[in-house]
Parts: sequence; structure tokens; C-alpha cells
Amino acid sequence: MQWRTANISKCCAVLCRERGFVGIYPLDASVPPTLAPNEKAKWIYTANIAAIRSADVVMANLNDFRGPGEPDSGTGFAAGLGKPVWGYRESAASLIDHVPSISHGQAAVCDGGFLVEDFEMRINLMLECASTLVVSGPQECLGQMRASGAFNCPPFLATKCTKPSFVQNGECANSVYLFL
Repeated sequence: MQWRTANISKCCAVLCRERGFVGIYPLDASVPPTLAPNEKAKWIYTANIAAIRSADVVMANLNDFRGPGEPDSGTGFAAGLGKPVWGYRESAASLIDHVPSISHGQAAVCDGGFLVEDFEMRINLMLECASTLVVSGPQECLGQMRASGAFNCPPFLATKCTKPSFVQNGECANSVYLFL
């Protein structure tokens, strides 16, 4: 698992760099190995919150995470901060078509007994309404982010960049927090 995470991080860092972004990956920082499990969770939480706050934009994998129709819930924090959120999802199917459910009159209920939203959206309304959703993968999402023109960081000299770690080719680059 650790090897896979490191390779995903490296791959996405390259994809970001190729498009003029600086990628910030949630698991780049090393969790101190001496921490107890609950302390590790708090450490990761604190590190991720700080990284999201420092990023200019968040790109999120909105494919299923812990079951049909349920992407990583942490994505909503960035939207709550007013950060631009871009997401990618492999399926264009609506939530009602994607989540196994049984129709009960005007509502559909999933296997767990919960109402399945039917707003003709692909994911939970709180995430879809708060993000620009691209049906594809991370490479296409980053490409559309760049093409949108919304994240073209003005060309600052490296000495004037407010985030010196986000300098590429002598210019300031937009930072992207990556939920992968």
C-alpha cells in the first residue's frame, strides 16, 4: 500500500508540474512511526487541514471510496473554506442509477435503508454543487483546470512569490491539493 501511494503521488506531481501546477498530496508527509493509531489519525488530520488551507485549489477523486456513490468525504472541507474544487469521476451515471436501491413510491432507498438522492447528479449534491466535475481521470481534470484560465498564476519573479516552495521556472505556480 505504501509503495502504491508513493507512486501515485509521484505520478500526479509530474502531471501537475507539466501543467504549471504544484501538487500537494495528503500523504507526502511522513507520519511519525511511534504514534499510537489514534494519534496518527490526528496527526494526518492536522497535516491535511494545513495543506488544504495552503492550497490554491483542490482536485479530488470523486469515484467511489467506501461504497457505491460515496466519494472521500474530506473533499467538502475545501468547499467550506471557499476553495475552488475540481473533481474527476470515471462514471457519468447519476447517483440514482449508480447506487443499488429499491424504489419506494417517489423515493429510492439503498441497501442500508437510507434515501438515495435523485437530483440527476452523479454524486451527493453537497459535493457536485460545490465542484467542477470532469468525467475522466486526474490527467484530464488537470488539463481542464489549466484550460479554464481560472488558475493561471500571474508571472511573479521567484523573489516576490508569497509561497517560495511553489516556484517553477522562476515563476509562482498555483498549488493543487490532491485527493487521490
